[in-house]
Amino acid sequence: MPTSTFQLFLSMMRNARSYEMNRSMIGYSVEHRFPPITRESIAEFARATCDDNPSYYSDQASVPPFFVGKLIIPLIKNMWAHTSLRLNLLKTVQISQSVTWLAPVRQGDELSVQVRIQDIFTTAGGEILELSGTAVVGSQVVLEGTIGFLVKSKTGTGNHKATENKPLTEACRLLLPTAEGQQLLYARASGDNNFIHTSPFLARMAGLPRTVMQGACALAMICGALTKHFVNNDISRVTSVAGQFGKPILPGETLSIIGYHSENDKTVPFSVLNDRGKHVFREGVFTIKRA
Repeated sequence: MPTSTFQLFLSMMRNARSYEMNRSMIGYSVEHRFPPITRESIAEFARATCDDNPSYYSDQASVPPFFVGKLIIPLIKNMWAHTSLRLNLLKTVQISQSVTWLAPVRQGDELSVQVRIQDIFTTAGGEILELSGTAVVGSQVVLEGTIGFLVKSKTGTGNHKATENKPLTEACRLLLPTAEGQQLLYARASGDNNFIHTSPFLARMAGLPRTVMQGACALAMICGALTKHFVNNDISRVTSVAGQFGKPILPGETLSIIGYHSENDKTVPFSVLNDRGKHVFREGVFTIKRA
């Protein structure tokens, strides 16, 4: 099941001129059962996402909400390297993610994770690869989620167009520093070592100014900051996070998370800006259980 960096490189070279994925791959799925989650891997993940929640460093460590992404990455790589998919990795960026937590995940749990190609469709900016995933402990589904990737077309901008919504009133603004080299720490902690995060040369080949942060790393940090602010680091009260990625995040930038007033007390709409005031995450919704 593990897909090597060399296999991904071969896939990247093989599909460098591909702009049309194989629609017959819709419905294809991969599944794997992972060994028990260790305290050391939890702490490593927390450090890579700059999360100082003390519950991640205790003898009976809690599992960070986005830790399961570390287990999903090998399955996604399996799909990226599949010879029949024809995915152009050099033109691929993550554009969306949604995660719902249905039950807590604990140190020592053994998870069975499945990832499925939910859909492949064409937009003005290029093709969308939509994946869905579930994680199970025993017979209990503990997590469900979707991830969207855009394969930028030859002529499209690749930019996601925001949905027109009514204006929102700002409720809070949180500063979230990222660190130079953090993308490399996260690559080691999570296995998300795609070339645009680790190789300046290949990142430039993909049309980026330099290596960029992993979207999942940024979203884990955003979720951690919102959890600290709204529920005092109590991850058991976090039920879901969703939204759309915008501009790439450059390591070392300080992000501004803007939370907005909501009509109910369980959801926090939010967006995230970079140093230049550009959206790196928009249409965000953070959902919690009230105490």
